[in-house]
Amino acid sequence: MVAAAFDVSCPHCHSLLTISPEAKAVVGHQEPRAPKPVADMDEAVQRLKQDPNRRESLFSQSLETEKTKADRLKKSFDDLLRRTGESPDTSRPVRDLDLD
Repeated sequence: MVAAAFDVSCPHCHSLLTISPEAKAVVGHQEPRAPKPVADMDEAVQRLKQDPNRRESLFSQSLETEKTKADRLKKSFDDLLRRTGESPDTSRPVRDLDLD
């Protein structure tokens, strides 16, 4: 069964990449569309008026993420520490000097 190519959006440049599973490579890409320039001055003013609301919502989202970040990191650390305690690796690491 031949797998069909699939599309993925690049997280860095937001272009659309077409990937072939057979070739295990990118076989095509499509540049992201540039935002259209403002044709009307009223439209530009409206965008600027909406901008503070968008900035405020983005700021509140990042604030919530930062508030929970410490809890997530502590939980992850505690989980890893617990797993280390359950199966301790008591063997000594192999050094280059030991191989001689």
